[in-house]
Amino acid sequence: MSLEFILSVLGVIGTGGIIATLFTYILEKKKIVQLKENELKERRYLCILLLMYAYVNPNELKTLKRFRPEIQNKDDLKRELQTEWVNSWVFAGDNTIKAFKIFLESPTENNFAGTVLSMRKELWNKKTKLPLSTFTARTVL
Repeated sequence: MSLEFILSVLGVIGTGGIIATLFTYILEKKKIVQLKENELKERRYLCILLLMYAYVNPNELKTLKRFRPEIQNKDDLKRELQTEWVNSWVFAGDNTIKAFKIFLESPTENNFAGTVLSMRKELWNKKTKLPLSTFTARTVL
């Protein structure tokens, strides 16, 4: 074997190693970004869920006031939900944005459940075969 051949093989192996390392780095960066995005969505969705819960269950508004004193009544809560909906345009999936809009237009128990189930599917790819009526916001005791 000639020295040129050996140097060529080493060059190819070295280039392949560099490409593999670069590819691994890019995949890791993408994974980190996706993890951070999911963490943000989870925090935002939990906040939105609690706001929607208080909206469909007005008795919970007094509990919400302890954590969000600027929300004094249902009108304040509606404005906050509309602001959250606009903010969700940046991070939410299309189905969640649509479901959230439907809730804002008609804030019913079923539309609340539909929005939460859309969030759940988006975050963890969880599906359900249960009807929306199973997911009522009122506690059954």
